[in-house]
Amino acid sequence: MKVLVVDIGGSSAKIKLQGREPLKFRTGKKLTPERFIWELKLLTDGWNYDRVSIGFPGVVKHNRVLIEPENLGPGWVGFDFAKALKKRTRVMNDAAMQALGSAHKAGISLFLGLGTGLGVALVVEGHVVPTELGEAHVELVNKKARKRDGPKRWIAAVKSAIDDFDRNLHPDEIVIGGGGVKQLQPFRKHFPHRAIREGDNDRAFLGGLRMWSRSA
Repeated sequence: MKVLVVDIGGSSAKIKLQGREPLKFRTGKKLTPERFIWELKLLTDGWNYDRVSIGFPGVVKHNRVLIEPENLGPGWVGFDFAKALKKRTRVMNDAAMQALGSAHKAGISLFLGLGTGLGVALVVEGHVVPTELGEAHVELVNKKARKRDGPKRWIAAVKSAIDDFDRNLHPDEIVIGGGGVKQLQPFRKHFPHRAIREGDNDRAFLGGLRMWSRSA
């Protein structure tokens, strides 16, 4: 089983296949699903794979996008990725895919993705649970807020959001990932508690592989 994993973000889409160098292309407000498929096929021309995992920055259910994303172009709701790619395809919220690849401990693992928005997902005893819980804090911890409020206020808002999730969800571990984690260096200075750790964005690709691990 060879799985092509695609992690779609608000500014770029990252592509990875075992044995190949990772690639990426720009996304943004002009990226429609048709343009996405064209870019993906162009970059992977000649690659040998039989399944596709897609992490999508929005609400996904049963491999279909339910709500148009704010940071991409139109046309994603109901789009049939498997039909367009002519491959067996699974689609998951991007934070959920990274959470699935990042979880280390049994119990409840909470993943927070700091980026264009705020992705929040849980992995409970190995089962991923996508959520839209980030909406409560996104305006204070997203990329725009970091530029608007400055690093000191932004970091304080991130810590406040983490405290809120910790108090209400009681996770066994918290993983902080996404592009914004680079702004939290040195990480241990801000989060000395061992139950909170820095995520590796490459774990999204492991999550894409794990999407297929429970069934053929």
